Amino acid sequence: MLRDLAAARGRAARRQPIADVLSRLSVFRDDQRGAISAFMLVMLLTMFVAAGIAIDVMRHETVRSALQNGLDRGVLAAASLDQTLAPEEVIAGYLHRTPYLDERVRVTVNAEPAAGPVSTHRRIAASARTDIDTIFLRLVGIPTLEVAAVAAAEHARQNVEISLVLDISGTMAWEGRLQNLIPAARSFIRRVLTPETAPYTTINLIPYAGSVNPGPELFALLGGQRFHNQSSCIELGAADFDETGLPAAGFYRQVPHFHWWPIRADQEAYMDTGWCPSDARMPIEIMSNDADRLVERIEGLRLHDGTGTHIGMKWALALLDPGSNWAIGSLIAQGRVSPDFADRPKPWHDPESLKFIVLMTDGMISDQNRPAPPYLVEVTPDPIRGYDARVHNAGKTTNRARFFQMCNAAKAHGVTVFTIAFEVPAANEWEMRDCASSPAHFFSVEGLSIADAFSQIASTIENLKLVN
Repeated sequence: MLRDLAAARGRAARRQPIADVLSRLSVFRDDQRGAISAFMLVMLLTMFVAAGIAIDVMRHETVRSALQNGLDRGVLAAASLDQTLAPEEVIAGYLHRTPYLDERVRVTVNAEPAAGPVSTHRRIAASARTDIDTIFLRLVGIPTLEVAAVAAAEHARQNVEISLVLDISGTMAWEGRLQNLIPAARSFIRRVLTPETAPYTTINLIPYAGSVNPGPELFALLGGQRFHNQSSCIELGAADFDETGLPAAGFYRQVPHFHWWPIRADQEAYMDTGWCPSDARMPIEIMSNDADRLVERIEGLRLHDGTGTHIGMKWALALLDPGSNWAIGSLIAQGRVSPDFADRPKPWHDPESLKFIVLMTDGMISDQNRPAPPYLVEVTPDPIRGYDARVHNAGKTTNRARFFQMCNAAKAHGVTVFTIAFEVPAANEWEMRDCASSPAHFFSVEGLSIADAFSQIASTIENLKLVN
């Protein structure tokens, strides 16, 4: 019995440690004190890792933004048509001056055109890459991050050809019209011909009265038959208005030197005798980019007799017609045109060229009268008038039809036509309105507001000629 009791006590003693352990485990299991500590430890570790990654990501974005901005500025500078340095050199210079970047920046550049002189178009595309050293991501095996950026820029200038056609008939002396025209046209010249635009912009200045004086050189080149030395207008026929180019070289009679309407007292200070503008002061200016010269010509405008707007439009369009290029070489040799423009007029609808006609008049198209002696060389003190003393060369209806032939041909060939009716009665404005490219290209103005019309036209040309 005693032996059994001792054995039972031994077994109980052996079970006691196990029970104690189980009891303590049960207490630990049920004890909630300090349970959050483990969770916090895990969360802190997770937040630490996330914050480290975020710091590296922010550093990556900072460098990427700097790389993109530097590349954008470099590409824009490299694409400039005024840029003389190599694109790689320009872009590298901008990137090296950009904060957060170092010598590890690698740049690839694609330039169009790749080499050679650039006149109207340049496109630059570039990509740049660099590496940044990580702070925290290196702990998980990512020691560096690559940063990349791409950019492209295109700078395209349009070749600009403008025919500026100005009415210098006698009525421009009335109401201060000539005095208002001169500063307006002068400002227009300065706006469209700047040191930056002059290399690719030309202006044909075409003052017209009863006719247009192309100048002695072009008069001879076209086959004009001279019998007086006052001016150099040629007699244009119906066939000349069927074509848009210069009159074909051949045999052309010279417009006589005569005056039809009397010169009034209020015109004398501004007006010279002659249906054809004089050689001395009023021949046309062909393909000029010399703003000072053109302004000088504008400031020296002198009025003459008649209103041959259809002839002004003929010459305006002819000097924009690529078919007229045959005459340019000879005019270059004679100093009338700069060699820089030997390839002008540019082709019709050339994607890199814009052509404009800006026409200003203060009245409607007149008859084309001529003196009965067709080879008159002297002008009598009184105007040559009367049925027995004149030849009716062409009437208003014919001249108006020829005018619209030129207007429609210009628009059909992609020429933008602006017209200005300067103090023209409302009932007579339709000639200019119908000739313009659209109602928005027609201006009806009075007094000083002619300056606003020329300013708006200059702004339109400026907006059209710069692509980027």
